[in-house]
Amino acid sequence: MSQMEEAPRSTALDPHAHRASERSPRMREIILALRFAALSVAQSNVPAMAANLAFRALFGLLPVLVLVTLVARAVMGAEFDSLVERVITAVGINELHIAAPDANGVVGERAAIAPWIRQLIADAANVKLSSIGFIGTLVVLFAAVWTMNAIEQAFNAITRAPSGRPIIRRVLTYWFVLTAGPVLFAAIPFLLRTVTQASGGEDALLGRWLAYTLALVGSFAALWLLLGFAYIAVPNIRIDRRCAIIGSFIAALLISLGKGALAASLAGSFEISRLYGSLGFVPLFMMWVYLMWLVVLYGLQLSVILQSIGREGRAFAASGDGPDLFEPASAVDVFQVICTRFTHGKATRREDVEVLCGLAPKAANDLLQVMERRKLLLRSGADLSGNTFVPAGAPAHFTLASALDCGFALSDGGEICSADDAVRRLREAQTAALSDERFR
Repeated sequence: MSQMEEAPRSTALDPHAHRASERSPRMREIILALRFAALSVAQSNVPAMAANLAFRALFGLLPVLVLVTLVARAVMGAEFDSLVERVITAVGINELHIAAPDANGVVGERAAIAPWIRQLIADAANVKLSSIGFIGTLVVLFAAVWTMNAIEQAFNAITRAPSGRPIIRRVLTYWFVLTAGPVLFAAIPFLLRTVTQASGGEDALLGRWLAYTLALVGSFAALWLLLGFAYIAVPNIRIDRRCAIIGSFIAALLISLGKGALAASLAGSFEISRLYGSLGFVPLFMMWVYLMWLVVLYGLQLSVILQSIGREGRAFAASGDGPDLFEPASAVDVFQVICTRFTHGKATRREDVEVLCGLAPKAANDLLQVMERRKLLLRSGADLSGNTFVPAGAPAHFTLASALDCGFALSDGGEICSADDAVRRLREAQTAALSDERFR
């Protein structure tokens, strides 16, 4: 764990720390976060989340494709076919070929995957919900919502966000994520035509060069923006935009490199495969989908860690299933964070305590309840959920010893009850050392 706790020390005891810490992460912090995020992914249940998302994505591929194509065709009309071609080119599907052996084990000519994708999209676009009946419509909607719900749950688990959110906001979020991709990729052909026409058309050398460069950069930018929007909109917690931009950039870069690796694998894997035959593309594609989701979750983990470091908080692991270790002195740090935020007009949620003080979710929740029970905190009426807290009085009204007693109470199970004489004398010495110091 020592390798994973090299993040900058919390400066919560400085009342000006949080105002000074609203900045973009530095390069050293980004490198540290990249390393820590990799350790967090390896030591948490993120790989299991990625496997679950890969399965649900494959299960809901056709239903989601039906909904997306119906919306895109309704919005774009005659431009839909052009959009499909641009998306296939931008994603790099037109560069993927497979060469499957025949019954005699002889590898034939390589066949392009793009025509199969075009036909699949055309079939999905021609589906009419009225023709598949009420039950079929429910199945399509359920599969799409089931897939999006799995994505939201995984994002909330990584960001340690509460799972509940209003149904209207959830529907709008799901709809945005499902339709944002086609909208972003639809902007690429428009931008291409504008630039090439301004540079003399595609017949001019400059126009062809700009068109190729813009197609390459545009596909990456569309994926980058889509992931960035997803990192900000899907989790039920606020993610700093700057951190989400960095995390989504790394994820988009890794996915783009993965596309090249997939193309190279398809070019040679079938020539030596005799196990799966013509179905050899299936396990390779499933593995690629799994790795893609692993990269997406890694980018989100990176964004959360950068947000923690950028606000001078302590970096934390991806999962909340680790041991809920608690140091009683952390209660002083927690209450100072709450007081500092209060002086800046902000209430404090459990998630804020987790990020800024590095506490496990259960420890943060239990400590806030102990502080409320011991009259140090009040629930804020501004939040309808009742899960935000403010000091029960002016910060200067409370001594550091009163917050430390809350830490002792939590470590004893809710109330101070240690019977060991050595522990009691040690606690009394700590309390006496802080009895004259007050919060600011």
